[in-house]
Amino acid sequence: MPSKSELEPAPRADTGLLESILAALRAADPAGRSALSLLGRVDPVAARRLVLANPGCLSGLNPAGRTELLDALVRSGGATATPGDLAELEQLTLRHGKELSPDAVGSLVQRLPASTRPAVVVELANALLDGGRLEPGLLRAAVELARERGDLLAAHRWLTTLGEVDATLSTATWIHRVRRELGSQGLPSVRIALLSSYTIDQVVPYLDLECRRAGLEPEIYVAPFNTWAREVLDPGAKLRGFEPDIAFLSVSLDDLVPELAGDPSDADLESAGTEAIGRVMEAATQFSGWAGKPLVVHAFHSALPGPRGILEGRLGPARSSWLAALNARLADGLRSLPFCYLLDLPDLLARSAAGVDVPKLRHLAAMRIPPAAMPALARAYARYVVPQQGLTRKCVVLDLDNTLWGGVVGEDGPNGIRLGATSPGAEYVEFQRFLATLPDRGFLLAIA
Repeated sequence: MPSKSELEPAPRADTGLLESILAALRAADPAGRSALSLLGRVDPVAARRLVLANPGCLSGLNPAGRTELLDALVRSGGATATPGDLAELEQLTLRHGKELSPDAVGSLVQRLPASTRPAVVVELANALLDGGRLEPGLLRAAVELARERGDLLAAHRWLTTLGEVDATLSTATWIHRVRRELGSQGLPSVRIALLSSYTIDQVVPYLDLECRRAGLEPEIYVAPFNTWAREVLDPGAKLRGFEPDIAFLSVSLDDLVPELAGDPSDADLESAGTEAIGRVMEAATQFSGWAGKPLVVHAFHSALPGPRGILEGRLGPARSSWLAALNARLADGLRSLPFCYLLDLPDLLARSAAGVDVPKLRHLAAMRIPPAAMPALARAYARYVVPQQGLTRKCVVLDLDNTLWGGVVGEDGPNGIRLGATSPGAEYVEFQRFLATLPDRGFLLAIA
């Protein structure tokens, strides 16, 4: 790559042609947007050359408008960029790099092949990363740069950071794919099995991310669709050969009791519920017997509301009451088995703000848990995986002033600190009550 001094000046645009274009755009601009910004949308290459040849043309744009335009101009360079395009992009980055958004810089790193990428682009990306700018596009570029220099551990670290910054399914899936390409991090391994009556695959990239954040390298086995019972009961199924360290069993009540779409009688509900518990408990008992490893069973939830509307609970027991009683029976049954736990899925869905149902996906993709709840579900899974691998932290070290109570005792005196039934003060009481539960769970409390 030639140095900056060796670069030819950007070719000056045909002034007459550009002025004609700008005049036409001004005339067709009822919203009053900058004609230069419109030119950037219509012909970014022409706009890029105009900016390089006439830097003063940017003066009419506010800072946000300048960044938006410059971002569009650098994004116009890609894998097919000519030497002239590369020279222009380098000059644009040298002159206006501080005005580019981190995502645009990251996009430029990814779009240009390493063999032709101007050094100034890499320097700008690294400077933004060193400055703590952690936008998704820039983080993807950091992964790419780490891979190019052979620093696979750094690439894995940037992937974990990207997953924390951008929790979308597309990004989580991309991270999971790139990790497979990078190979092992050398972390302790854990084998996780997912058994389900419905499509659960979307939790895999999120679960992989959560495990790696905890310092584990997971191998995840997803049983074939709706084969949960056979996988547990059949000695020849792949589950036994996989030898999981921990397994998660998610069986939809709507799959076990399809009559919930209607209005079954109370007797029919009771009978169907007993049969559903029996099927799940049989699988849990068998797994506990031959695996001797933790099994986490989803509590039942239903996407199908009670059909009686405002009369629910008036014409007989509410369906929610039946469901709660069913889960209580399931919890009692699991407590009788070693290493079996109940994951409170209805509570998780309520707290994740993802809702309990996406009807289209439920019918077309056999998904019983909304995609938006998958990150929360993966975090819930990790709370079982991490202790099973002996990585749980067991001590909580606390400050006192403005931590256990509001205010500073030495300055405000004992009568000036904030503790009480109303805020400010109630939040500290709530925190203390939570802390008081930790010793019963094996935690040590300490004061610094």
